[in-house]
Amino acid sequence: SGKTTLKTALLLRGAGSRETLLQLRRSMIETIELRWTEADLQEWVDTDLAHKSGFFSSCPRTEGLTGKRWLRLSASDVSRVFGHPDTFTSDEVVAQMTAVLHFLTSDPDDVAVH
Repeated sequence: SGKTTLKTALLLRGAGSRETLLQLRRSMIETIELRWTEADLQEWVDTDLAHKSGFFSSCPRTEGLTGKRWLRLSASDVSRVFGHPDTFTSDEVVAQMTAVLHFLTSDPDDVAVH
């Protein structure tokens, strides 16, 4: 329903937005690293990124990929794993994943809050 997203957006516009952003990143990293199984990653990719059931499974290098392993992927790794089959959907998934990984793993000063 988007309430969590709206709440987060409002928090990021407030006076403590930098600290809120850092807390959000830490929480997201911890959840992905410690809790996301291959099935969780598959659900996120298929539902939220590809909007296509079975996309994750169609990528030949995803077997055994957990959240912890996904967080360690470089942009070229993401492209190699999720860029096949080579479709517009895979291009979009790679672009979105790369943006999320950049947000989670970059220097906090490199991530702008508007």
